[in-house]
Amino acid sequence: MTDFPAVVYIKASRLDSSAPKLEDINELNVENPKKKIKVGKVFTIEKDNESLKDYLIHFNKEITKKLESIERDIDMLYEGYDALEKKLENLSSAVSEQTETLRTKVANKEHVNGEEGMGPAIPVSSKVTFITLNREEDYPNGTWLGDPDNPERRVRCHISPAYLFHIHTTCTTAEKMALTLLDYLFDRETQACSNISGMGKHKKKQLDPLFVYGIKCHLNFHFGISEQDWNKIKQNLDSKCRTAFRRKIKGLPLTPKVSFNLLSILILL
Repeated sequence: MTDFPAVVYIKASRLDSSAPKLEDINELNVENPKKKIKVGKVFTIEKDNESLKDYLIHFNKEITKKLESIERDIDMLYEGYDALEKKLENLSSAVSEQTETLRTKVANKEHVNGEEGMGPAIPVSSKVTFITLNREEDYPNGTWLGDPDNPERRVRCHISPAYLFHIHTTCTTAEKMALTLLDYLFDRETQACSNISGMGKHKKKQLDPLFVYGIKCHLNFHFGISEQDWNKIKQNLDSKCRTAFRRKIKGLPLTPKVSFNLLSILILL
């Protein structure tokens, strides 16, 4: 009975002395993988850095190409804008040249003595027309359109002072006054077959340049309109003439204006 524990003890001691310790095995198994992982990490990081560097270089090149393309597009856009601006300027000049330009010519004494009544428009060319301003004697019961004290900026017309006063009180804008003066100076039949320039595919006549100039002088005197404003107003006047023309070709009434006698009675009341 006493021999068995001794034998067991010897075997256990032999096993303990010959076999490596468990702690040493664990250290070997743990330390080596750690060293391998560190080396692999360094290699992976270097590889990732190279890949990232290549990616950034490629990205920079692509961004540079995009920016250069956008810059070229902007340059082309500016060139197109400049070309369009030049075309608009040329078109505006052409329209201004084709539109009848009204210039005044104050008659000298010899011309006044030789002419009686309203001086006719003198066509110098297809672009310029000189007009001779009329006198107070032409319409003794009428009024001046424009500045009454400026001989070069006034036109005598048949509108009576009462009617002109009514126009001044009812027309608060230059556009409305221009259209109202058009109705007072030209009947609807004349408007239907005419326009300001006397040009167009329908072979329209030209509205009396003297009275058209009178409208411009009147608007300048009362509203101080610019040349650009006057060009827009002329378009409105032509539009009113086209409306009368369309009504005429459709057989519609031209809606004549209110009788001057009735209007004068209302004004006097």
